[in-house]
Amino acid sequence: WPSNLDLRTELAEPTSTRIYAIAKALEDNMSLDEIVKLTSIDKWFLYKMRDILNMEKTLKGLSSDSITEETLRKAKEIGFSDKQISKCLGLTEAQTRE
Repeated sequence: WPSNLDLRTELAEPTSTRIYAIAKALEDNMSLDEIVKLTSIDKWFLYKMRDILNMEKTLKGLSSDSITEETLRKAKEIGFSDKQISKCLGLTEAQTRE
């Protein structure tokens, strides 16, 4: 995140890049209520986005040997493709499917 950008300003202004500001705010543990206040985006959407970011963080902390079927199933349920899972785990798509 560029240091010269003000996160709250980026959240408040509807632009094509605001989604990245929302992701940064979630990563920085800004409260959902604060993000809703700044963006007027429905909290349901923000919960879903937070779930995706948390799953990405979880997957990046795992290896092919340590990932459980339950974690893999949850990633697929929230919308991760084999390609995205592979990228997080440092595997090929074929390895992920095995």
